[in-house]
Amino acid sequence: ECRKLATYVGQGNEATIEDIDAAIGDVASGLADTLAKAVADGRSEIALAQFDALVAAGQSPYVALAALNRHFQRLHQICAAIEAGKPAKATVSAFRPPLHFKLQDALLANARKWSEAGAAHALRQVDGAIRATRLTPNLEPQLAERLMLAIRPR
Repeated sequence: ECRKLATYVGQGNEATIEDIDAAIGDVASGLADTLAKAVADGRSEIALAQFDALVAAGQSPYVALAALNRHFQRLHQICAAIEAGKPAKATVSAFRPPLHFKLQDALLANARKWSEAGAAHALRQVDGAIRATRLTPNLEPQLAERLMLAIRPR
């Protein structure tokens, strides 16, 4: 990975965070994270575009569902902490393993649009979609898309 990064930035140049992401970042993970952030933001058109790119890259629709599950679990924790009077930033900083700074910023922005009850509801929707894909795996892409259209900030 270090050689790949060195080749990417060229001899004698310093690597930035963006260079590291571009050279060795996990493309599928990046698409899935962007998809989850877009869903939590209520931007379904972006989420659906990311989903199409994820599937076109050869990933299973389950990758998107897993990213949504992770994102809404974290968002639920943050919203619950805020409603309990705790600082959102401290809650995000306490996550283990630590989150990438871009993901921290996205979660904090999402938390401004969501309540604890709303995040819990979205998490139940995600769980329901995952359960449905296990019962009808041939409908996995359609169930994932329907979920992305159904979730709205509350």
